Amino acid sequence: MRLFFVGLLLFVVNFSTLAQMDKVFGKVVGQDGLPAIDIVITMYDANSKYLATTVSTEDGLFELPIHLTLMPVILQFDHIMYKRKRENFDNPDVGEVVLESIILELDQVVVEAYRPIVKVEEGKLIYDIKQIANGTTATNVYEAISKLPGVDEKDNMLQLAGIGTLTIIINGKPTSMSPIQLKSLLSSMPIERVKFADVLYSAPPQYNVRGAVIDLILEQTKDNSYSGEVRNSYINQFKDTWITGASMVISTPKWSTEAIYSYENFFSPQQSNIYSQHTIGDDLISIEQVQRIKARGDLHNIRTAFDYTPSENSSIHIVYNGEITPAIRSTSKSDGSLLNTVTNKSGNNALHNIAIGYKTKMGFSIGADYSAYMNRSNSFVSNISNQDQFNSFNVNAGQNISRLNLYTDMEHKLSRKWNLTYGMKGIWAHDKDFQYYSDIEKSSEMFNTNTRLEEWTANLYVGVRKKLSQGSLLISDNNDNTYVILYLFM
Repeated sequence: MRLFFVGLLLFVVNFSTLAQMDKVFGKVVGQDGLPAIDIVITMYDANSKYLATTVSTEDGLFELPIHLTLMPVILQFDHIMYKRKRENFDNPDVGEVVLESIILELDQVVVEAYRPIVKVEEGKLIYDIKQIANGTTATNVYEAISKLPGVDEKDNMLQLAGIGTLTIIINGKPTSMSPIQLKSLLSSMPIERVKFADVLYSAPPQYNVRGAVIDLILEQTKDNSYSGEVRNSYINQFKDTWITGASMVISTPKWSTEAIYSYENFFSPQQSNIYSQHTIGDDLISIEQVQRIKARGDLHNIRTAFDYTPSENSSIHIVYNGEITPAIRSTSKSDGSLLNTVTNKSGNNALHNIAIGYKTKMGFSIGADYSAYMNRSNSFVSNISNQDQFNSFNVNAGQNISRLNLYTDMEHKLSRKWNLTYGMKGIWAHDKDFQYYSDIEKSSEMFNTNTRLEEWTANLYVGVRKKLSQGSLLISDNNDNTYVILYLFM
């Protein structure tokens, strides 16, 4: 009953707000004065909070809905052929915005056809990932995603401008893999496997994730087909790193299967410099440390998937992802005024992830996602303090993580273009960590740790969606947050 009144109240409030909506509008052109087409325009408030997104038309025109009390706003303009532009505007009529091209112009250009790289549909920016990657240095899916307008890479993690945290899912289904593990998978996946990349600045609850999302829609054929690919790459970063891999896809109108494998013999050097000053009583203590780490190992990435489509809008999928590092060796040296330390470490780790899902043409879907991660390491540490005191010890450490996601969703199509959605998600996680010390002068038991953590989480949601003449309205509520998302695109 509470959800009914909350939804009804939000419905009334939002349509009241809709009636008071104004718009920010303008035109985007290139340096030649011609309209700039398919420019992604993202609007933020004065505190850089995301408000709305749209795409410029063939005339370079754009409109974004806004309540005038939110002025001034920040507009960001993104396209792979133009330099990003971010500017503050105090007036809803922003006039003509000129973008600087990053494409070298030739004396003669022949245009045979126009194929848009992005379109807007129900609050999503749908990118043609192959066109985005065409003419760039991208050789895999991860690199192609990093070329999307508004997407940046920071500290080896992808971010959406103005949003920060970004979740990447495949075919509308999330995974329990960590961002680093997902990056490794996408780096081994050829660009040809992806049909579209859907960008959502605020995902609806049925995606079972929160915040900004990039949904990778994989290619499916209507004919019998077979394709394969072999890839090799070489990276020199102080030392050699070799990457090789192969992929195979077999498809029929009813089912498809794929297998992707990559092998990487990697070398990873790192260096960090620390300088700090601390006041203890009347004394100023300075600390300087330089740490150098060199790691080398072998990494195997495996993905297998099977999809079966018995009828239109119904499907069954099974996916396995594996990331195995059978051996990794590293040496860490830290020199400075506080301590001189040498650590020799060896170990291995493995991740196994399997996902199963079933969707019916009636709008009902159910699925499960299970991940198991294992890490083992053995380290020998030797220290020499600034008083020339020497000690050494061994550390045997490990971690086991198990995680299970269960979800179910239902969608009903109602009259007058209304949709009702509801569902639930349950998560179970178990984490075991241990560290055992030996060959240490003091009693080793005082340093040993062995911890276990078990967690259960459940989420429920219900929502309604209405397709409007200029976009769509979504109102949804779950057990800890209320979402009110208004999309108004041209």
